[in-house]
Amino acid sequence: AWLKIETTGSDSRYPFTIPPSYCWQDHSCTSTSLRTTTAAKMFTMLMDQVIHIVVSARTELILFCLAFGIHYFMFGNAFARGGSKTAGTRVVGTTGKRRADLSSEGGGCQPRRRVAEASEDASMEEEVTAALAGQPKQLIAVSQTAYERGDHRSVLRCWPGLKKLDQVPASHLAHVVESMQRFKRESSAIVGEVRNFLQRNGDACSVEYINELLESLAKSLDTEVVSGIVRSLPALGVEPDSSTYEVLIQMHFATRSFDSVTELAQTMRTKGIKPTVRASLALLKTALQTASLNEAIRCYKEVAARSLNTASASVAPAHIIVQLVELACREHRVEAVLSELENGSMNFTTEMLNVMLSEGVRKKDSGLVEQIERLAERKGVARNGRTYQILIRQAGTDRNRIADLLDQMTAQKAECTQEVMQVVLSLCTQTRNTMLAERLYKHFAGCEQPGRMPALLALIRFYSEASDPSKACQIYDKHVKPLSGTGSAGGASGENSPASIASKRGLLDARTERCLVNAALKCGREELASQLLEAMPADTAKHIAMIRNSASKGNLAEATRIFDVLRDSGADLTHSIWNSVLDACVECRDMKKAESLMQEMQGNGVADVVSYNTLIKAYLRQENFGRARTLMKSMTAAGCIPNHVTYNELIHALVQGERDGRRAEVWEAVDEMQKAGVQPNRVTCSILLKSLKAKSPHADVQRTMDLTNAMDEPLDEVLLSSVVEACVRVGKPTLLAHKLDELQRKESISITGAHTYGSLIKAYGYVKNVAGAWRCWKEMRSQHIKPTSITIGCMVEAVVTNGDIDGGYELVLSLLDDEKCRDQVNAVVFGSVLKGYGRARHMERVWAVFKEMLARDIKPSVITFNAVIDACARNGQTERVPGLMEEMKKQGLEPNLITYSTMIKGSCQQGLEPN
Repeated sequence: AWLKIETTGSDSRYPFTIPPSYCWQDHSCTSTSLRTTTAAKMFTMLMDQVIHIVVSARTELILFCLAFGIHYFMFGNAFARGGSKTAGTRVVGTTGKRRADLSSEGGGCQPRRRVAEASEDASMEEEVTAALAGQPKQLIAVSQTAYERGDHRSVLRCWPGLKKLDQVPASHLAHVVESMQRFKRESSAIVGEVRNFLQRNGDACSVEYINELLESLAKSLDTEVVSGIVRSLPALGVEPDSSTYEVLIQMHFATRSFDSVTELAQTMRTKGIKPTVRASLALLKTALQTASLNEAIRCYKEVAARSLNTASASVAPAHIIVQLVELACREHRVEAVLSELENGSMNFTTEMLNVMLSEGVRKKDSGLVEQIERLAERKGVARNGRTYQILIRQAGTDRNRIADLLDQMTAQKAECTQEVMQVVLSLCTQTRNTMLAERLYKHFAGCEQPGRMPALLALIRFYSEASDPSKACQIYDKHVKPLSGTGSAGGASGENSPASIASKRGLLDARTERCLVNAALKCGREELASQLLEAMPADTAKHIAMIRNSASKGNLAEATRIFDVLRDSGADLTHSIWNSVLDACVECRDMKKAESLMQEMQGNGVADVVSYNTLIKAYLRQENFGRARTLMKSMTAAGCIPNHVTYNELIHALVQGERDGRRAEVWEAVDEMQKAGVQPNRVTCSILLKSLKAKSPHADVQRTMDLTNAMDEPLDEVLLSSVVEACVRVGKPTLLAHKLDELQRKESISITGAHTYGSLIKAYGYVKNVAGAWRCWKEMRSQHIKPTSITIGCMVEAVVTNGDIDGGYELVLSLLDDEKCRDQVNAVVFGSVLKGYGRARHMERVWAVFKEMLARDIKPSVITFNAVIDACARNGQTERVPGLMEEMKKQGLEPNLITYSTMIKGSCQQGLEPN
């Protein structure tokens, strides 16, 4: 209840309504004191109400203040600036690229930068406003300045005034289009703006102007905008010419849209427009990519017709001509290119000769082979080892023909490949005729070519098994023994000493060694045989190999005898030797012998993690999980901590025994593994992924995927392949592709960095989805996002590793012609192309690409030289490696571990002793 009290003053009445609690007992107070007390109590009442409202709305007020603070922190201003209110303006901001650069440095909200930014914005806005108001001719200069600053908003503010001018350079009109693209304008809207401008300026709209505009726009690979402008040309009274079609063909070829290129070529023929040289080359490459031989030959003739007045036979690159010949061979139409070689319009190279000879041999057409040989002889085409290899294979059992080819090969000092050696020696073994073997030995004895040592060892084996042991020992004495270079023959410290024999045994494989010992005994060379035998016991690595070889044959008795001989000789028995014998027992499934040996190893203190893992693997193979678990506990008690191999073997065995209801134990083992501090690796995840079936519970699928995502090791191609296979088995064959597409859809609005596109391109390359990689590349280029060297490397690697090596090289060349991207092409990018051609065994193209890189002043790195050296090792051209090493020194580069490993691998493959 409220009380209304009226107090009477000298000149007014003051009614108040107060709660009962505020009533007072002393009613004799004066009018002034009553007014003061009542006002204070009313103020207290109002403050209580305000506090109550604030407390009730505290959440909304906190969120509002937080949003206000974040906005101020990000944009440096509490209120939006004036100007355009479009969504694009709000996203990009006033300063465009310049503001993004400041933000990336972490200082976008610093007062000094905001002041400088505001000053620049105000200056630019004043210039734009002045130009729009009374100086329209200065708009081009102002707009160009804004474009160079990255202020695309100001460029678009100038566009309404630019549209009224009589002349706007085509290059600057392309800049305006780029600004529209950066603001994500629709392609149809951009085309409409350009079409309206060209219609209003019909006098300046010429085909040259259009070509210059299209050439700039085509670099962004925005086919919708470029095609839309081209479709508008008839309405503008402009007919496309050869240069116009060249731009279109180059653009579609860069995106590997071969169907569009073919349509453009058909349109040109219909209109009677002759393609330019660059367009003809692009059409030729398109025909090769689409395996259209007739079209390829027709395009090549057009290219060749342009070179009649030049010194070269063709303006087409040499590797393009080789591809044309390869296509003709794949289509089984070698005759189609022979005529071009006859009239000299094609440069006849050794690589082309080998390709056509291979096709003739495959078809078993001796007449075609003879025709190609005669043509090559008239053109003066040199033969290499590959040529003679093909011809010897074609000769079959014709010993006279093979002998003649071997004589030619020796006279020309051509390389004798491993296949030639195998074919000749196989024929000699079948016919029991050593005549061809003598020719082959004559060739190797008179030259120091790569691959010489394996051939000599093969000859030693041949003569030893062909009942001519003295010849085998003679080859050894003449060519293998001098490699030690110590002492004089026959002395205790000379070449026949045990130490010297041991040093040379590293060149001999086990089979050759046994053959040489037998040959020495047969021809009375007991000293040589005994010295070889004396050197054998100390060679523990050879004994390990012999033990493993015996175990692979299931001969455990022989394996244990080898071990006993080694132990009786007093040699140092390493952990590897003990483990090899234990592994042999397990391999031969003799568990009693394995357990007995394990007890002996434990007693001698030589049992290690490998020993325990070997026996655990044996128990798991027998599904004896109890013994395996017991041994794991003994292993821990002995101080040997279970590692990845231990747990992976256990998980693999449990997965294999899933039919016995051991699925739950799989995840128990995983939990135990993690508690022991051993995090699952790629092998663990691969085992779990392979265990997923169509009826696997969703929880198992999800946990396996989560485990893969949480793995410490990086995702490699093998594990990624396991993920894809698992997705197929559980009824989701496109799970990975869907994830990539989902990621792209989610990030399509906010993707502004080249590194993000690089990650997407790399992922599409992993799943062999080249179309997806090209889609990401096209989207990035259409938004005028400058690719970094890493992005370019990912794209080139994705294209090359999926078989389109030429497409990757074409992409590199197109980027080198783009002045904005030229500086991002480095040696690593070229390295992908070099590796691709090297693995495809196209050494001529490897050297061409390497020379092109040097000609472009791109400094090679150690990785580049490693790629070229690896190509030489793969293709039997190790004789060129010393020249590459000299070039590395000139470039100021030092070889690394990979360089030496690659050279050692190449030397070993060709039988050379690594120096």
